[in-house]
Amino acid sequence: MLQDFDRLKAQNQWMKQEIARLKSLLPMSSPALGRVFQLESSSENIFVRQDDTRMLAEIARNAVHEFVTLANFNGPIWLTVPGGSLETLSRMAYLQTFPGQSGALGLNMEATRAHAVVLLDSKNIVEFLMDVESYETFFPGIMSGATTTKVYNWPSNRSTGYDGALELVTVQVAFPSPLVPSRKCTFLRYCKKLEHGATAIVDIAVEDSESNFLKCRKMASGLLIQPIRPNSCKYMKLSALNGIRETNFLPCSVSVSTKGRKIIMKMTDNLLISYAGSVANIPAEAWTVQCGQGTEEDVKVTYKRDGDSTNTAIVCATASFLLPVAMKRAFDLLKNNLLRVKWDVLLNGGSVKEEVRVANGIGSEDSVSILHIKGNHGKETSMILQNSNYDVSGSFLVYTSLDKQLMDMIMGPGHDEEMCSVPVFPTGYFLVPVVDASRPNSAIGEVGETVMTAGFQIPMKLARGTGLSPRSVSSAIKILKDQIKNVKDTLMNSHPVFYRRIPSTI
Repeated sequence: MLQDFDRLKAQNQWMKQEIARLKSLLPMSSPALGRVFQLESSSENIFVRQDDTRMLAEIARNAVHEFVTLANFNGPIWLTVPGGSLETLSRMAYLQTFPGQSGALGLNMEATRAHAVVLLDSKNIVEFLMDVESYETFFPGIMSGATTTKVYNWPSNRSTGYDGALELVTVQVAFPSPLVPSRKCTFLRYCKKLEHGATAIVDIAVEDSESNFLKCRKMASGLLIQPIRPNSCKYMKLSALNGIRETNFLPCSVSVSTKGRKIIMKMTDNLLISYAGSVANIPAEAWTVQCGQGTEEDVKVTYKRDGDSTNTAIVCATASFLLPVAMKRAFDLLKNNLLRVKWDVLLNGGSVKEEVRVANGIGSEDSVSILHIKGNHGKETSMILQNSNYDVSGSFLVYTSLDKQLMDMIMGPGHDEEMCSVPVFPTGYFLVPVVDASRPNSAIGEVGETVMTAGFQIPMKLARGTGLSPRSVSSAIKILKDQIKNVKDTLMNSHPVFYRRIPSTI
């Protein structure tokens, strides 16, 4: 046994020396170039120099083969999610079908697969995904940042397509709860044209050893895009992230110009991004944690300065808690305007009516609405701009109060696109289902419980150079605790007449 120990010790020392030697070979012109990346191919882990484009391209081609094989495989490795439009990977069946693919050491293997039809040209989708700035906007509320670290191969003329394009991308993925830190993923993104006009955009895992976030490694994952007809295509997404948000503009009872609709859609995306960023405190250097862990008993209060020259801060109070109500029921009750007066402090005892349904998701419960608040005596007060979505993987309802005069300017002909950047202070809820283990065949979200995250933003004055005053902190905590109490009372004690549908299994 002593001999085995000495042998292992010697091997360990040799590996340390080899890693040190490889690091010394790397160009050190910048911190990014000085990293050692561990890339996971379909069969082995290897250390390479970051600028070794030829080897990276070979790894990318192997990853495309692995991705397409896994994406088109219809065996028992994919398990249908009850009540959902996606499938999850059976780790046991995967390892039996593809022996030797144990994944990264110490990390769980997770994957989902989903299919959908998008009313966009495949070329536009490819361009969105390969352009990191556009790619980030595809996932508001989920992806809080995306940057291109290095480009290895790029088309000289984008009009000819992105076949063979290879870039190193870093993204920050936020989970809708103050209790869960963000994940930072670094990966190679590779675009490859396939037969019959199809295109694969594949991400290959890269480990960023200098990350201060929880590690997140990707298997070969990405998007398989197949044109159907002009301005529409079928796509298959294999990933742990949610898919593209598709919307369909609807006729409205109130006149809204096409330009006004675009402004409203951009504002609601900004609303979701702002809310999710404040809940997850992204970017971390901008937010100061005043107190709390983010539970119902210990509300988390954070703030960031509203500009360098002002004494005003944007304060966020947030907390996650367990709700003994199935996610579908909780979401339906939150969306019920008759019940809203019971929990929404913006109504102040008044009533609310959906004035405009600006957009609806295609094949989903994704919607953007403008709600009209009326006071107790019929006096018009304000409007609510609301962004909501239901999916078995998680749901959200985020909204903000806007002055009616401002909304009239947006919806009318005299607006300006700069109004997209009007500062808004969102309030909202994220909902994540908790599966009932005793009923494994029940639809996700239809049974079980819900992890709910509540939060809001509000502008406050800073104390003299010391952050928030104790009074401001106490006020923010009290507002959120009262809000949580009202929501829980409403969702747990509402009469069944308000339910859109009551699953027989509940």
